[in-house]
Amino acid sequence: VLGDTWATPYALSIMGTPYTSNCPYKTGNGYGDGRAISIGEWNNYECQLKGAGPTPFCRGADGRAVLRSSIREFLASEAMHYLGISTTRALSLIVSDTDKVNRPWYSEGAQLQIPTMDDPRLASYPKDERKELIKRFRTQKADPNIMIQEPCAITCRVATSFVRVGHIDLFSRRAVKASMKSAKTNDDTLYDTSTREWIELEEMVWHAAY
Repeated sequence: VLGDTWATPYALSIMGTPYTSNCPYKTGNGYGDGRAISIGEWNNYECQLKGAGPTPFCRGADGRAVLRSSIREFLASEAMHYLGISTTRALSLIVSDTDKVNRPWYSEGAQLQIPTMDDPRLASYPKDERKELIKRFRTQKADPNIMIQEPCAITCRVATSFVRVGHIDLFSRRAVKASMKSAKTNDDTLYDTSTREWIELEEMVWHAAY
């Protein structure tokens, strides 16, 4: 009989520029996949659910995905695959009959509000800079201005690895911190490459490369 913990879904932790304002742990170290949950491996492929709910790294959102964006990811990944571009593949896409979430969208006739030369918000800028700012505004699109309800969906995507640059960054920071702490002080050694963290970094780099 299988126990309660025979399978444990997990979310991947990554690292980037440390910001504390939207970090779930308020330390700047809580970056990771907020709505992508790996559920196991099959034939050397890692299976990951996107949109199944929040993970420990979710930064205040609901962890769900909507049908619109899920279809876009499904079609884009398959198109890239058949164009010969290595990427994740979409194994399945399931839409909920009951679960819906609110998402920002555009009202009919929504338009970007372009400031004029005499707009008081631009008063502190010289005339030439105001012209340049208004020119830039004209190239932008309007922001979503309403909330709509959309059906939730879950995509199961597969890849041989979901390792990204942020994972290398995370492991390297761990390795540097541990290595400098344990480095010998009586010689010129800056990094102790025998630490567990350093070995894990090397294994991560080799995994990403091959």
